Amino acid sequence: MPLNVEKVKYPLAAPATLPDVHDFASWLLAPAHRIPPKPTRPGLQAVLFDLDGVLVDTAAFHYHAWKHLADELTLPFDENLNRSFRGVPRMACLDLLLGEHARYFAIEEKTVLAERKNGYYLDQVRTLRPEDAAPGARDLLTELRAAGVRTAVVSASKNARLVLDLLRLADAFDTVVDGGDVTRGKPDPQCFLKAAATLRTAPQRCLVIEDGEAGIRAARAADMPTVGIAPVRGAQRSVGGLTDLSLPFLDAPYATP
Repeated sequence: MPLNVEKVKYPLAAPATLPDVHDFASWLLAPAHRIPPKPTRPGLQAVLFDLDGVLVDTAAFHYHAWKHLADELTLPFDENLNRSFRGVPRMACLDLLLGEHARYFAIEEKTVLAERKNGYYLDQVRTLRPEDAAPGARDLLTELRAAGVRTAVVSASKNARLVLDLLRLADAFDTVVDGGDVTRGKPDPQCFLKAAATLRTAPQRCLVIEDGEAGIRAARAADMPTVGIAPVRGAQRSVGGLTDLSLPFLDAPYATP
């Protein structure tokens, strides 16, 4: 189906300026009160959560936002293509949507389209309430904190902090790594390695909870054990949701035989 170019006539926005990428040195050189002590807990020391599809179900929000944009451009879009977007950075998703047409767009034009999709998504995100957090999320986070296990959200979404604020979960995590904090998205392991460094935790002592294949691949590349929410290709173990998880279950890979 040909691209409807007539509907893509709009002023070009300046390219979005990404925040500086902070790594190990960012907290090493920070004031002492911002540097967490090295964890001493035996076994599992940190759990890294994906956001969409794990802590909150916003998959429908993304689907409707991409579908809205696709309809404007008269491009095909369905649930199968949407599934391939899970855990993938926004600009990479846009290239998948544009397909063979992607090469005809300048980066500035792609930025406008990506921001348009994000606007459609945010219109829905702003309806989130604390009760929209995934069942079992608050109980699991409370259990982990009481046991001295550190927690992080590691998400491709640049809206992760807004979503956590709306769910009133922001204070439950020790750190957040989102799409604006890294230069390479999942399946590259950069995001998970950054979270581990910020938490001062060895990657092998971190466990990742994901619902997307790209995230599982990134975690495996970072040498971190994985738990998939619902069947996810490559996950070492899978559960139906957070209500199926507990500290003993997450700690199992580290148990002494």
